[in-house]
Amino acid sequence: MSNPDMAMTVTTGQQLAAQSPWDSTKKQIIKDSLAPGISDGELALFEAYCTAKGLDPFAGQIHAVMRYDGQTQRKKMTIQIGIDGFRALAEETGEYDGTTLPIYYDKDGTAYPELWLKDTPPFACKVGVRRKGFSAIQWNVGRYSAYVQTTKDGAANSMWQKRGPEQLAKCVESGAFRAAFPQRLGGMYTTEEMAQAENTVPYVDGTATHISEETTPAIHDAPVTASHAQQQGATAQRVLMDIPTETPPQRPPLSPFEAIRDLQIKLEQDVWNDAQLKALSDEDLRNLGKSLQAALKAQQEGGEEV
Repeated sequence: MSNPDMAMTVTTGQQLAAQSPWDSTKKQIIKDSLAPGISDGELALFEAYCTAKGLDPFAGQIHAVMRYDGQTQRKKMTIQIGIDGFRALAEETGEYDGTTLPIYYDKDGTAYPELWLKDTPPFACKVGVRRKGFSAIQWNVGRYSAYVQTTKDGAANSMWQKRGPEQLAKCVESGAFRAAFPQRLGGMYTTEEMAQAENTVPYVDGTATHISEETTPAIHDAPVTASHAQQQGATAQRVLMDIPTETPPQRPPLSPFEAIRDLQIKLEQDVWNDAQLKALSDEDLRNLGKSLQAALKAQQEGGEEV
């Protein structure tokens, strides 16, 4: 006879749901409002992850983000932690000692401590996180063009037009948290940082340039006080340009199959359906892709001449 104390570890979504600390009302809210399209198995996994981390999706600490996957031809869940979740996880360590107010920079490198009042977006932002036992604040710098969410025309979307400086500060704060708490938060990215992965075109406003895909470490230096920042001038420019920045992960390159589907959409063609494309070899897919790219180029060049 088996010992009930030696039961096997629960692994399936149905079993996880059976032990759920969430009631049916909370689950329905997630399905209807927070993550439309989430499957029962994904919901069970999300619930287990939230429970393990001690984070509350209803408080905005963690999110189940549904994104379309070209391989499976459906939306799939990605779990992302919000900036409030980062703050909560850092607080649990007992060593979190607060976050600095942001320092904004224009494209000339002039510093604007705490508040950005210009109509145009800042070029960059600097935020630091304090950890007990560390002699220096753990700073991070990020550029606006690296994180801004864009429309199909390359302009900032409505959220970033309304709250661009605040959104940028949250993104940069996330990197500072990873620098201060690498064992607790290393490898985790916030929803605010990853929202730019949905961009289909780079930011083209002109007040900032697209940054390199090279990832560099967060910075570590002394804080800049409000009184000192007003006198920085050329020094502020040097600080901004010399400090490495943390670049958020970029979208992975399209597979040959996804690239051809994308090209057909741009060409407004539907000659090859998904079933036919999947039956092609990799070499045939590459050759077809080259033909479609040539057709798209010819179409664009023809449009420019008209």
